[in-house]
Amino acid sequence: MRDSRLIYGMGINDLPAGTVGKGRAPFYLAWRGILERCYSDRYQRKNPSYKGCSVSDDWLRLSRFKAWVDSQNHEGLVLDKDLLVPGNRIYSAETCVFVPVWVNSFLSNMVPRNGSLPMGVAPHSRRYKARYKHDTHTEIIGYYETPEQAHAAYRKYRLAVIKERIERYGVAPDANPKVTIGLLRLYVAEARRVDQLLLQYAN
Repeated sequence: MRDSRLIYGMGINDLPAGTVGKGRAPFYLAWRGILERCYSDRYQRKNPSYKGCSVSDDWLRLSRFKAWVDSQNHEGLVLDKDLLVPGNRIYSAETCVFVPVWVNSFLSNMVPRNGSLPMGVAPHSRRYKARYKHDTHTEIIGYYETPEQAHAAYRKYRLAVIKERIERYGVAPDANPKVTIGLLRLYVAEARRVDQLLLQYAN
């Protein structure tokens, strides 16, 4: 049973008073954010992809989370739980890593959303268009007879985006080898799936 005295019924702020700076310290905001994603019913109603996620016992204590953050290169970066372990549902020191915002937004764009059409597909008259939402604009990939063909085209386009992101991250002076390996593993798995889709739904 969750304790109402705790942060989202689960988190323990065991740091000395004043350490979190009236709740504005970046490490505290990050910690509170993962607790909200995992344990707030209100948040999960709006973001159902987080249902079933949890925080490791170690990270339920703010002091342990802060100690891990302090051991990482984290300035200007954001916490990601999906890259190192595909399908991961647990926030922990073993499964999370700090990545640039543009990597995190790209990874978030790969999470399937609930809808009647496959990801990256929208109706267009009597056909279907494939589109990819970049950070600054939406790219129209093409128009297709079936939603499956449009989705295959979307995945092919997204694969090229993954490759570009890997190359961009790889030349960064502070690139984390764990992130690079995770991105490469993601690319290999996605390339295999794209080949299957293109073969299945070829025009």
